[in-house]
Amino acid sequence: MNHTKRHNDSKKNGHIGLNICSLLLCASSLFAANVQAHTNQYSYEKNERVSVSNILGDWHIKLIERKGILFYVPRESENTQIQINNNQITGTAGCNHFMAGYIPRSNTQIDISHGAATKKMCSPKVMQFEDIFLQIFTGLFTVEPSFDGVVLVHDDTKVYLVR
Repeated sequence: MNHTKRHNDSKKNGHIGLNICSLLLCASSLFAANVQAHTNQYSYEKNERVSVSNILGDWHIKLIERKGILFYVPRESENTQIQINNNQITGTAGCNHFMAGYIPRSNTQIDISHGAATKKMCSPKVMQFEDIFLQIFTGLFTVEPSFDGVVLVHDDTKVYLVR
């Protein structure tokens, strides 16, 4: 009898373990489906071509990479949004507004002209980020896809934009 009870207990524990594994498998499948459903509708596959025509509209600056150094948007930043429309780029690089013109040079390249910006005082971190952004955001940029948006590439500089 003792042997039978142990056998039944191990069967119960086996079923419990199997049920837990099934539950975890189901939960991970639901999580993966949820992540897939919430993937940015503007994300591009790495081998997908991005053109100047499909970068029009509103974007947020995610980060800047310059000479291998990453510059993230400071938490203190009010906004880092840019709008690309009608050969004009306008937006906010932290707390100051800026504008610059651009000319499409090919299907995947834009030539951004020197722009202008307001100069109100911000926190030092935000001002540093804005200075870096405004210094590098001029010249011939190639538009490339990224996982969650696009990257504007100029020499050793990359500006990551997300919707």
